[in-house]
Amino acid sequence: MADTAGQPPGAAAPLPGLAARLGANGRQLDYLVNPDPARGIAYVETPKVACTAVKDFMQSRAAGRPPSSGLARVHDRDASPLPRLSALPVPQRRAILFGPVRRFSFTRNPFTRVLSGYLDKLVASSWERSRHLPRLGLPPDAMPDFPAFLRALASRPESARDIHFADQSRLLMLGDVAYDFLGAFETFGGDFAEAKRRYYGGAEEAAEAGPGRHHATGAGGKLAGHYGPAEIALVRKLYARDFELLGYSTELEEAGLPPVRTEPPQRSVRLAARRLGLPDPAGAPAAFRAALDAAEAGGRLPPERAANLRRRAGEECPLGPGVSPAETPRSR
Repeated sequence: MADTAGQPPGAAAPLPGLAARLGANGRQLDYLVNPDPARGIAYVETPKVACTAVKDFMQSRAAGRPPSSGLARVHDRDASPLPRLSALPVPQRRAILFGPVRRFSFTRNPFTRVLSGYLDKLVASSWERSRHLPRLGLPPDAMPDFPAFLRALASRPESARDIHFADQSRLLMLGDVAYDFLGAFETFGGDFAEAKRRYYGGAEEAAEAGPGRHHATGAGGKLAGHYGPAEIALVRKLYARDFELLGYSTELEEAGLPPVRTEPPQRSVRLAARRLGLPDPAGAPAAFRAALDAAEAGGRLPPERAANLRRRAGEECPLGPGVSPAETPRSR
């Protein structure tokens, strides 16, 4: 699966305006959002979270073919019967991300997800290894062990990571996009069955299904052989936002447990601010504005992204004339 979604390296990134407002990578956005306009749904892919099984099922239903008959090309975005965002009219793109379309996805504990990515992309396949290593600042013929891989990953900005190793909370655009359903890899059988029931209907679609095996690595059973105290600490640091915002335990022995969360995440500038490490725009509006200004001035946020967050903070967290943050209803 290519991070550039099969587009030529020199090609202009798609969705420039939308990507700038979301602070997203246009190529990744165009690749990861899988809409089915006929059904009014969209799957936002999280790589290494049973995405092969989900996309195979959706593509089979959209194309009218048996499941698993198109596995060889399931990750070829241009061959998918589910359109790219960039192929749709602008109003439809906005509806898919912000309108009444029902969006869903699945998440995975960072401990098992990053190990699965390492085993799949750097151990199992020499072609994948030679493709990923230069992105990590390593020679294409290197054979890094798991600790060396994590250190290389930590040396790169999160925004520069391949989608298999990026924060799920960023790929999901938490706070910017509302979800109808957010399942988990740890309970994938039941959660995938529920997604099928919700979006496709029929008792036959509600039968339980396990994660797809096309890129399976069995990472959950290999934790003890790859994690020591240093690796545990590094993954906690690398994926701190995912542990916090997705409800996962930071204890390695609890990596197989489902996340603790109640409702699927909604569109919220406060959640977006948490994901970006900014102060709460409702509880500390002055600090939020100052941090946002600094992030924009320092080039950490595009002007369009900063403007979007300012506007939304004004709409979602309004302060009346002469009202201090301590007096707002949200903070009482």
